[in-house]
Amino acid sequence: MNKNVFLLAIVIWVTAVTANAQVLNKNTTFKIGGLGRSILTSDKLQGNLVDNDTISPAKGLGGYTLFDLNMDLTINKIFNANAILRVKNPYGSFYGQDTYFEFRQLQFNGQIGRSLKYELGDIYIGMTPYTVFNAKDPSASRFEADAFKVRRDILEYENFYVGNKWRLQGVQLFYNVDSVAIFDRISVNLFGVRTNATNEQAIPDRILAGGRLDVTQSKFLRFGVNMVTFTDLPVAKTTTVLKNTVWSGDLGLKWENDALLLGASIEGGTSSYSFSNKSADTSNAYDDYFYQPEVRVNVKPVKLNLTASYRNVGAQFSSPTAQTQRVNVGVNPSIFPMVNQNTTNRGQMAFDRITDEKVYNRNIQTILGAFLPQYGNITPYGQATPNRVGFSATLATDTSLHNIALEVSVDMLSEIKGEGTDALRKFTGIKAGASVDIGGLAKINRLITLSGGIRTENTMRDGAATVDFKSTLIDAGLAVETLKRVDLIFGMKTLAAKGNEYLVNRDQFNLVNSFTAYNYDGSENIYSGGLRFRFADYAQASVIYNTSQVTRNNLSTSNYTFNQLFMSFILKF
Repeated sequence: MNKNVFLLAIVIWVTAVTANAQVLNKNTTFKIGGLGRSILTSDKLQGNLVDNDTISPAKGLGGYTLFDLNMDLTINKIFNANAILRVKNPYGSFYGQDTYFEFRQLQFNGQIGRSLKYELGDIYIGMTPYTVFNAKDPSASRFEADAFKVRRDILEYENFYVGNKWRLQGVQLFYNVDSVAIFDRISVNLFGVRTNATNEQAIPDRILAGGRLDVTQSKFLRFGVNMVTFTDLPVAKTTTVLKNTVWSGDLGLKWENDALLLGASIEGGTSSYSFSNKSADTSNAYDDYFYQPEVRVNVKPVKLNLTASYRNVGAQFSSPTAQTQRVNVGVNPSIFPMVNQNTTNRGQMAFDRITDEKVYNRNIQTILGAFLPQYGNITPYGQATPNRVGFSATLATDTSLHNIALEVSVDMLSEIKGEGTDALRKFTGIKAGASVDIGGLAKINRLITLSGGIRTENTMRDGAATVDFKSTLIDAGLAVETLKRVDLIFGMKTLAAKGNEYLVNRDQFNLVNSFTAYNYDGSENIYSGGLRFRFADYAQASVIYNTSQVTRNNLSTSNYTFNQLFMSFILKF
């Protein structure tokens, strides 16, 4: 779109809405908000990987300035419109020649009557961990340093990650009614989106639809029913048709007094999958199931929470909206993507997973994606990872008591069905972390926080196709307010992994059809430090220096160090 036309359209739209807002009715409101961000990076790649490379770039300077204008019009409770318009200008362009404009979001919502709410356009959908759930990157830690959170906040904003929901385009309805017969509340959530558009020739429309019925009987009992389905709508020359449906039910019981909360819950369900390829005259269909009971104890005086669960997730359990990974390991990094005389992809490292929003998924994948075991091998597809059975437990506190947050969790899982062999992999995982508000403990009006965490994973399999893979991830961070609203921030992340595994390859039916031997012996170390200026709750700037060292003990020619100076200014209003 021509930028002058775009700007003129914005001016006309804002002027018209502002003028009409005065006469529509007394409930009409028009609000403007937004976000501005300016980023500049200076990057350098060095080490064995690039020592003799005379073609691939090893130094760079990049960045951009962007502005998101959020316009919100409410006529009354029946109708609200929200649009976010973006203008982005990369550094290095002259007179705005590479500046581009786009609609970042367009949504209509409102309420009809007392009980029905609707959303159209860009919507967020989420249900349970086995039906619709956007699981976080397994290499991300709750106790990650502030020096890294600055970057994660940016990539989550850019990829529309809000909690564990997926942002898609379609329609969503919410219906709530209180005090029905013996029930305190009945809620219904229905949605429908199109995840793949037809070309009216061979590619079918792919529709994702589903919903949840949630019934609260009392403060002691609640239950729900969930359904989500993918359906292809064939056109004249369609050769492939997919249908994938997941049903689940969940039940929760709770009892509490002033000192104690006891809870028990269970979710279980089934998936059914079918796919046909007319051109190849092939088709396949299969079903599977899952269930997970859980108990929870909350000791209120000491803010202590204990959860313990058992899961059984079938080897062919298929739930794309719960199993799609955030990180797409097949996407090459944005900075220094090519090495070896510009002939080889550099591939992702841990630092890319913290800083590069382009390696993250925004769309649902119907085939389980590839993953790298060193970043998470136990549940790479989240809680709904198929072919897993076993126990998990978590003990945690929060910072509302004594300014200390602690968490320890254990996973003891195994496969249900062997992959390429009758022998089963066994998985053991331990995570622990803590965050200490030193300023609060010392009762001084300064931000001083110390955080750290560790995650270890061990994967074993006996027999002819032996598997022995171990990884350890350590996080540490420190933030110290030296002057008023001026913080020194430091972060460290180290990852060490060693062993052998077998990566699975999947066919068009999402079934394992071959294996690739994977041997890894290496480490990654990230060290970050800098200054953060908190001008106000809505404005902050950061200057952070990062160095990331990648070492491959079994392939020293691939070792390198990535250095980056990162400067940012972010304004929200």
